[in-house]
Amino acid sequence: AISLDVSAPPPRQARQPGPGRITPAQLHHALYDSRTSSPLVLLDVRPKHLYSAAALRGSINIPLGELAARLGEVRAAVDAAKSVAGGSGGGGGISGGGDGGSGAPGVVYCVCSRGNHSQLAERYLRALG
Repeated sequence: AISLDVSAPPPRQARQPGPGRITPAQLHHALYDSRTSSPLVLLDVRPKHLYSAAALRGSINIPLGELAARLGEVRAAVDAAKSVAGGSGGGGGISGGGDGGSGAPGVVYCVCSRGNHSQLAERYLRALG
């Protein structure tokens, strides 16, 4: 199991926070704060061999190049997270998008090794709503 050291400084090559980007501490808060009200999905968009070497607990792996073809899996994961969190299921809001009137929207956190692929995935999912 991999632990997240939320107090560690970001690596030198880390990009500055921008729209759609969060820090490891913010992700930790979203994952483990019991007051988080939105159901969430942790989507790892790294290639399978990198995911199998080190995966965040509870994440699903859909490599960036397969995301468009496997979008249904993301929606299903959001719906499953809603049912666990007590939501009523439904349309599956993605990355802050609308929820089709089904309660709290599902939030998808995209992660990768350096932030480039996850940022592309986040933009793609946000454009889909």
